[in-house]
Amino acid sequence: MSLLQKAWERLRLKHFTPAGNRTFLIIALCSLLLPLPFHFRHDHIAFTAQWLHEIGGGNPWLFADGSPTTNTYGPLFNAFAPLYAVYTHLPHLVMITAWLLLSRLTFNAYSEAQSLELNPKVMSRKWKLFGLIFLNPFFLITVVSYGHFDIIVASFSVLSLLALQKQREWRAGLWIGIAILFKFYPIFLVPFFAIGRIEKSASIRFRFLAGLVLTLLIGFALGYWIWGSSVFLPLQIAKDRESTMLSIFRFLRSEYSPLKSIAPSFNFLSPYLLLSSLGIVGLTHLKNCVDRQSDSLLAAILGFFVTLMFYRVGHPQFYTVLFFLVPLWWAQEARAGRKVEPKLAVAMLLPLLYVSFAKFLYILTQGYKFQWVWIDKTISVPFFMIQVYGYLTLYFAVAKRRPLKSRAFDSSPVHKSL
Repeated sequence: MSLLQKAWERLRLKHFTPAGNRTFLIIALCSLLLPLPFHFRHDHIAFTAQWLHEIGGGNPWLFADGSPTTNTYGPLFNAFAPLYAVYTHLPHLVMITAWLLLSRLTFNAYSEAQSLELNPKVMSRKWKLFGLIFLNPFFLITVVSYGHFDIIVASFSVLSLLALQKQREWRAGLWIGIAILFKFYPIFLVPFFAIGRIEKSASIRFRFLAGLVLTLLIGFALGYWIWGSSVFLPLQIAKDRESTMLSIFRFLRSEYSPLKSIAPSFNFLSPYLLLSSLGIVGLTHLKNCVDRQSDSLLAAILGFFVTLMFYRVGHPQFYTVLFFLVPLWWAQEARAGRKVEPKLAVAMLLPLLYVSFAKFLYILTQGYKFQWVWIDKTISVPFFMIQVYGYLTLYFAVAKRRPLKSRAFDSSPVHKSL
C-alpha cells in the first residue's frame, strides 16, 4: 500500500459510503486550494493589518500614538503573526485545516456511535450530519471565505471536552485555557466542565481548574512581559462593545423597536440577563450532579446557548463550537443506548440552521447594507423566538435528566470512537 493510500485510510470518514468519502476529499482539496489566488476578505483583512503591525514591532493592541487598534482578542491571537510572516495564507490554511479535522473527528464520533450497518436509515442520518458540518454555507463562508479563527477556538474547546471524557483533567484545563487565550467566550463552558458527578458523588474537577488557571496565568504573564498592560485592553473593549446582528439588543436599539420611547438602548440589561440565566442553568446542573442525574455536555450546550442569547455582540461565528458539541452529544446518547427526543433535536438544530441562513443571507445582501439594512436591525427577532424555545426545551431536558448508563465524564464514552 502506497504512502498516499495509507494516509487516506487514516483520514477518511469512518463507516461512510465511498461516495461520501470522495465528496469529503473534494471539499477538503477545494477548501485548501481555492482561497490561495484570492485576496483576503471580511475580518481577515483586519487580521492581516494587525499581524503586519506586530511584525513591524508594534504593540498588537496599540498604535504608535497610543490609540487602540481593532484587536479585541486574547494574547494567543498574536501567534498567527509569525505564521503570516512565513506565508501570508498560512494562518488561513491553518484555520481551514482545523475545520476539516474537527469536522472529521466529530463525524467519526457520531458515525461509530450509530449502527455500523450501512442501512438507508442510518446512512440518512450520517448524510445529514455531513451536510451540517461539511456542506454548510456557514463554514464555507466563515472559515473558507472569511477566515474567521473561531474554528481554532472551537477545536481547543472540543479537545478539552474529549480530554475530560478520558479523565485527563490537567490536559482539559490546558486546552480550554488555550481556547480562552484566543477568544474569551469559551470561559462560559468552564462551569459545566468543572462540575460533574465523579465516583458516585458530585465533585469539582480541581485539576481541570488548576490546569486552566495555570494556562491563563502563563499566557497573560507572557503577554504582559512582551507588551505590557495593553494585553488586558481587549477585556475593556469587550465590556463596551455595541450590540450587533443576531442579538436581540440590536433590534431593541433600532427604530423598529416598540420600546424605543422607553429607552434608546437596552444593552445595559445584557450582563444581568446573561449571568442570571446562566446561573439558573448552572445551579440546575449542580443539583443534577448531587441527584445522580448529571449530563455535563448537555448542560454545557444549554449554558452556551443562553450565553449567546443574551450576549449583546451577536456575531454568527460565536456559534461555531455548538456545531460540534451538539453532534458529540448525539453520539453520547447513542452510545448510552438512548434516543434523542425529536423536540430536543429541533431545539438544538433550529438555532444552528438559522445562524447558517443568516450567514448566507449576509453574503446575498452584501453584509445587510444599502436597501437591506433593515435586515441587520430585525433579523434577531425571529432568532430570539427560536432561542427562547430552545432554551426552555433544553432547560427542562436538563432539569429532568435521567442518569447515564456509562461512566466517564458523567460518563460519555464518546472518546473511544476517536
